[in-house]
Amino acid sequence: MLFRLQAAPGRPARTTTVILAALAVSLAIGSLYGQDSTVYRGTGMLMDGDAGRQELTIRHQAFEGYMPAMTMPFPVRDWDALPGDLYTGDSLAFELVVLPGAIYIRALEILEHNPLAPRFTPGGQALHPGETFPDGAFTDIYGQPFRFADSAPALRFISFIFTRCPMPSMCPLVDQKHASLAKIFAGRKVGPDRLLFVSLSFDYVYDTPEVLQDHYGWRISPGGNWTVLSARGHETDLRTVARAAGVEFWGIEEGNISHTMNSVLIDGQGKVVQVFPGSDWDLQSAQDFIVSALQESP
Repeated sequence: MLFRLQAAPGRPARTTTVILAALAVSLAIGSLYGQDSTVYRGTGMLMDGDAGRQELTIRHQAFEGYMPAMTMPFPVRDWDALPGDLYTGDSLAFELVVLPGAIYIRALEILEHNPLAPRFTPGGQALHPGETFPDGAFTDIYGQPFRFADSAPALRFISFIFTRCPMPSMCPLVDQKHASLAKIFAGRKVGPDRLLFVSLSFDYVYDTPEVLQDHYGWRISPGGNWTVLSARGHETDLRTVARAAGVEFWGIEEGNISHTMNSVLIDGQGKVVQVFPGSDWDLQSAQDFIVSALQESP
């Protein structure tokens, strides 16, 4: 199946040709979560697509009672059922299926071919293993200053989130993975002096330390191995560390938030150990990298 995203006039064209194999896991979502679903009819503009992940990024109108208007990547359950040619800027209609713990889109139709320029910057390149991750100053949920450098020599596992994320397969999923990993290593008596999980909100307008405390305070404790940081008043440092992790975000001040996702493990010297792309990275793989890095650390 040919999947093509065509840039608007004046922008370089991009063409991606992918031979797709049937993915049993993707097709089994319904059976995993049962038939207890809610379906919303939506419209929007196609902004990008990733055949490897079987996702379409759509700038959509609000789904009343569920999600405000924003630009987000949506899983596609049946990639082969998409229209033969899709172009960046196409106006679309589709159904959003919401299951317990998962979502996907289906029944996509092209309303109008409209090659408008995408309103975002293509995804940045994360640092490679061995490269030095930049320092950054932020504020934790207790109003205390936090710098990555001050948390050395501990390993740091850093993810980027925001509290209002409505997508169960994005920020909430990363939160669950942080909670699981933090519990696993706390059970092994690995304290924050050796390993610290860091969730950094890129919503520097809404996610104040107080908001983050309300959202996370019941899950983390002072002096524990999981900390959550606000970027309020630290926008420059936020952009620096997000760029190093290959994470992009936009629409913060307009209240129309869109973002990409990555997590990164850095060692006690501030060197990148591994980058974990997106939100669907494997929990066991992350655990294995952490264990190996702990064995190599002093």
